[in-house]
Amino acid sequence: MFIRGVRRTMTRYAAMEGCIVAPKQGTKLGAFAAAVVVFLLALLVPNLPASRTGQIPGGAIAPAPFGLGEELRYVIRWGVVPAGHGTIKISHAEQGKAGVYHIVTTARSNAFVDTFYRVRNRIESFLDLNRQASVGYRKIQREGRRNRDVDLVFDHRENRVTLIKNGKIKREITVPGNVHDPLSAIYYLRTVPSFDNGPVSLNVTDGKKSYQVSVRVLGREAVETPLGYFNTIKVEPSIEDMEIIFEKKKNGKLFIWLTDDARKIPVKMKSELYFGSIQAILSDASLGTRDD
Repeated sequence: MFIRGVRRTMTRYAAMEGCIVAPKQGTKLGAFAAAVVVFLLALLVPNLPASRTGQIPGGAIAPAPFGLGEELRYVIRWGVVPAGHGTIKISHAEQGKAGVYHIVTTARSNAFVDTFYRVRNRIESFLDLNRQASVGYRKIQREGRRNRDVDLVFDHRENRVTLIKNGKIKREITVPGNVHDPLSAIYYLRTVPSFDNGPVSLNVTDGKKSYQVSVRVLGREAVETPLGYFNTIKVEPSIEDMEIIFEKKKNGKLFIWLTDDARKIPVKMKSELYFGSIQAILSDASLGTRDD
């Protein structure tokens, strides 16, 4: 998120990228997926050079398409100019419980952006694949002079979620079963066997409201990354008014490119807003081990 001074910097530097931007004072754009995570284009490019086909080292695919120790690293850009980097990492299963994954995303602005708007954000989510739901969420937001901590406490027995900001309970809402937080929703998409049967619906909450998010497939594309080309499935979640992904930002769009294979790794994420686009592109990766 950049403040008014960034608009002047944009004029001087043409197209600068950023982790999180806001061109007008008072405009808010939340950190999402590390960059997530943090985020259109043509049909699949034919006859890609074999030497540039993207490859990610790893062992056999686990029952879940991701495993403990998986770490995805991204360059974050505003337009074409680098402005930071992000990671998404599965650090451990909660208390060693099989099927529960602790997903941690971070986003950091680079040295240039630090000179006028320093970003150090961290989001954590606990995804329970047995329950097909989130069982915990925390966002630590450090942007410029703004410090904010957000926690979502899930009570699946009572179908309730409590929103806590900076240590104070703000509200409690009723949610449907199998509800996700914004980060666990993205990773749960990776478990969908096929996107060929129409849109995928997910229950997602930001602690203020509960949403039914529809994820539709826009097509298949070849995406170029620093690791090479990847054949991908391009999807678009309907996220209007979604707090924590976009903070009530009208007309904001999010696109995610997942590898067109069993792993469904997000190799690119892109948000389009009226002041430009922000995207995260996979730059490096290490895959995890099976959670037995």
